[in-house]
Amino acid sequence: MNFFLHFTGHSAPWQLILVFAAACFFLFIGVYLLIGNIRFLKKAVKAEGEVVAEKAESGYKGGVIYDPVIRFTARDGRQRTFVSDFGMSAGMPKPGTKVTVLYDPEKPHKAKWDDSIGLWVFPFLFIIAPLGAIVFIAWQWNLG
Repeated sequence: MNFFLHFTGHSAPWQLILVFAAACFFLFIGVYLLIGNIRFLKKAVKAEGEVVAEKAESGYKGGVIYDPVIRFTARDGRQRTFVSDFGMSAGMPKPGTKVTVLYDPEKPHKAKWDDSIGLWVFPFLFIIAPLGAIVFIAWQWNLG
C-alpha cells in the first residue's frame, strides 16, 4: 500500500505538505532558539554557581525530570537563585556541586546554566531534524 495518496494522476502529497509545514515550524523554532542563545551569549558574563536543590517535574510516561536550582553571586554582590530550564532524569549535578552560570549583567535574573546541551544541542536538533524531513519530502516528491 502506498503511504502517499495520488489525486488526478499526480502525487498529491497532502501528507508531504503537512510534514513540510511541520518541518518549517520546527526549523523556525530551532533558528529562533539559536539566535536567542547567540544574543544572550554576546552579553553574558560567567559566574561560579552552586546547585542548591533539585526541582522535580513530571516527565515522559510518568517519569521524573529534575531541574537544578542554582545559586550564584552577580557582579552587584547580590545572590540570585534560578531554576535551570534544562533538567534530566538522571545524571544531574547534585546539591553542593559547583557549576558555571552565564547571566546578563544588566538583567541578572536572566541566568542560564552553562551546559552545552541546553545552549546548543536542542537548538541544533530543532534545525537538523526538520532539514532531514525536508530532504525526505524532496525525495518523495521526486518519486511521484
